[in-house]
Amino acid sequence: MPIKINLLAEAQAAEEMRRKDPVKRACWIGGFLVALVLIYVGDLQFTISLDSGKMKGEQDDWTKIEPEYKKVMADRKKTDEINGHLAALDRFATNRFYWGTLLNVLQQNLVDNIQLTRLRSSQFFDYTPLKTNGTSRIPAASVEHMTLELEARDWDPAHFTYNKFKDAVSSTSYFASLLKRTDGFEFKGTIGSKTPDPADPAREFVIFSLETHVPDVKRTAP
Repeated sequence: MPIKINLLAEAQAAEEMRRKDPVKRACWIGGFLVALVLIYVGDLQFTISLDSGKMKGEQDDWTKIEPEYKKVMADRKKTDEINGHLAALDRFATNRFYWGTLLNVLQQNLVDNIQLTRLRSSQFFDYTPLKTNGTSRIPAASVEHMTLELEARDWDPAHFTYNKFKDAVSSTSYFASLLKRTDGFEFKGTIGSKTPDPADPAREFVIFSLETHVPDVKRTAP
């Protein structure tokens, strides 16, 4: 049987080893991965470029409408301030002291032989302006102080009718609610001495005064 000798076997084996070289294979894989990264980076750069263009367009649009926006916000601030003032005036109007009601209560609680001659009031306000300290805000406020004084004549001082009048006025539901107590009125000063009636000297009267302090009322701005 004839013997075949392949003189190129050694060269072919070397070529096969070169084709199966792991370094070369790694180079091919590395090159492929690099290509993928470059494609990704290019796509990302393209996306960034598009978004930058959109952002610039949005900024241009904002630049156009910003003056109008500021004007609207300034008008809104003024509107809020006006509404706050109106609300404060409404609270003042609905919580103010009603003199008509007081006079009506007095005329419905008269005591025989008592003549109411004068009604005085002392009313003043303490005002605190708006204060701001960093992020904190203390709204403006006012505190109303009021004192009432009733001056009257007692035409029957022998029976101390002025005490009956004091008790009658203090115990009314109106003054008990207004003053937050049922003994709201106190005598101011001393009871006057007996004085003859100029029209009828046989009759005598004494002058007395009752005084009370109405609870302070605090009102704050919004």
